[in-house]
Amino acid sequence: MDEQTESGNTTLYALDAFARWLEAEPPQGKVRQVLMAFAAQTREALERGGEPPTADVNQLHALYRDQAGGPAANDPITGKWLPASQVRTWWEGQQNSRRQFLQGAKAQRDVDLIIDLGGGRGNPTTYRFAFPESASSQEQEDFRSTDGAPHTVKPSPDLITYSVEQAESALLWRPVIGKPFSMKSAKGVLFLVIVSLPLAVLIFCGIISAVWLATSSVNFLKHIGPFVLAVTISAIALRAFKPIWDLPTLRVTIAPDWLISTKQMYAQFRLTRDSEKKAGGRFSLVRFYASCPVCAGAIEVREGGTAFPGRLVGCCSDSPREHVFSFDAVTQRGRALLR
Repeated sequence: MDEQTESGNTTLYALDAFARWLEAEPPQGKVRQVLMAFAAQTREALERGGEPPTADVNQLHALYRDQAGGPAANDPITGKWLPASQVRTWWEGQQNSRRQFLQGAKAQRDVDLIIDLGGGRGNPTTYRFAFPESASSQEQEDFRSTDGAPHTVKPSPDLITYSVEQAESALLWRPVIGKPFSMKSAKGVLFLVIVSLPLAVLIFCGIISAVWLATSSVNFLKHIGPFVLAVTISAIALRAFKPIWDLPTLRVTIAPDWLISTKQMYAQFRLTRDSEKKAGGRFSLVRFYASCPVCAGAIEVREGGTAFPGRLVGCCSDSPREHVFSFDAVTQRGRALLR
């Protein structure tokens, strides 16, 4: 009999696992700190036999200040301090990681954040935790036989679930892309400046060449060497940075080998959406991976090549031509592409 069954409180067990996930998995940020404090308050209420508490932004700010420290706010706390849309985006973006962690902890309940939007003055937006039965426990119940004995369910050789972890960048690029960052931050601006330099050089060479041709009587062809060299180097750099320029529309692209550590075979750029604007989001260098259900080899996400043009696919490292799976960065699931 497992720990949560012995304790008789699957909700507290799930909440404890959720607290461990908050400490270990999500990126640092205000939303994470607020939820950690709110989860601790919720646990205290459940231990007393009460219902999960409801909190508005003022109460969440007080919990956050108690945990993170700092003086009391002089101005009234409003929804701008913790926008509901930001919390929802963060929560949905971490959904797969949270559920996989809870499943790994064998929690029989999931942890869900309920956001009740306010409707004007006197009706603030409120937050509370809910604890629905987890999908894994429902599947276990569905696969029980009539005499109550569980069936042995074998994993399907056609389906996989991807995991994601922080990838290691090359040493030279570690100060820039070594850790996730917001594209609207100072590091995000610096990053855009660096990857824009090849384009700036191309434009500069084009302008100088046009001005020279228009104003000089000297034979331009005799002095074209330096310009050809600059244009060639810029074109190569633009091609090398293409995965970064594709991020605003594709959201996940393959990181070039020269940007990742020699300890890793593959890595991906990921731009997590935080608004409807293309330029916004959170940049990170990650590695999506899975275990091959056919041969138990490691599955890495690569370009689909000529077989699957325009797609990212999961290829088994032991049999990359035959054990190939689709890749969905949102659901983090895949299905066999070759049968």
